Amino acid sequence: MKKIYVLVIALVIICSMMGIMSVSAADNKISAKAGVATVDGVISEGEYGDVFVMNGSIGGNFAGDPLSGTYDWQFAWAEDALYVGIKYDEATNYGPYFQMCFAPVANDKMPAGQEGLFYTATTDGTAVTLQQHHHNTNLADANANIQDKTETAVKKEGTIVTIEFKIPVASFQIKGVCEDFKFAAGELSGAIVMMEAPNVGISATGSTSVSTIGSKFPELDLGKITLNELPPEPTEAPATEAPATEAPEATKAPVNEEKGGCGSSSAIAQVMLVLGAALIIKKKK
Repeated sequence: MKKIYVLVIALVIICSMMGIMSVSAADNKISAKAGVATVDGVISEGEYGDVFVMNGSIGGNFAGDPLSGTYDWQFAWAEDALYVGIKYDEATNYGPYFQMCFAPVANDKMPAGQEGLFYTATTDGTAVTLQQHHHNTNLADANANIQDKTETAVKKEGTIVTIEFKIPVASFQIKGVCEDFKFAAGELSGAIVMMEAPNVGISATGSTSVSTIGSKFPELDLGKITLNELPPEPTEAPATEAPATEAPEATKAPVNEEKGGCGSSSAIAQVMLVLGAALIIKKKK
């Protein structure tokens, strides 16, 4: 009886752990709000999608210990760019490298032997350096700094640092691979990669058994960044023309038909009667 009781408890614990693991995987989602963000070092309410919290408990670790800091990532997108906003406390990290990896290709898989499209952002608190890795694109050559070709910003309030940057669509257009890439609502294969030397973590929801993301990209099941639908354009109600109302005709004063140029007809008759009577009287005399 005691063995059965212990077995039941063990099963309950295992089921609970499976439940926790499934919830963690389900919550590991990144979304980008549709619309242009203002790159000014200030993340305003409603400017980006939901906050994605990156820390040591998310995804896997590629080297060293789990991440020690907590980093709030947010995304927005428009037809011409992907916008990224990050906020963190510099007192709890070791000089982070903010990295992302993408596969902007059909079936989310880079051609055999090719690495993922990588980006690295760093800051010294006064400026942001943004680098594009591994591929020549319509924006720049591989491993080039691209901050001068786009918009970046950083602001500090005490130990809280906020950085923003814009990755133009031309930087996603890999030469010879996907030169006509365009941002569109739906899922974009990609992941956040954080590095606090010597600790490295990744937001991917799939396998994290490889030691290097870039060289093993095709074998790595990356997470998804959902580009939310653009809001519908407001529809204007058809203009309704009010029926034209004619101004009422001016009311004319009633014309007294008895009036004429020489007086009324009744007055003339009276005069004639008087004259006639006078002639009769004169004849009698």
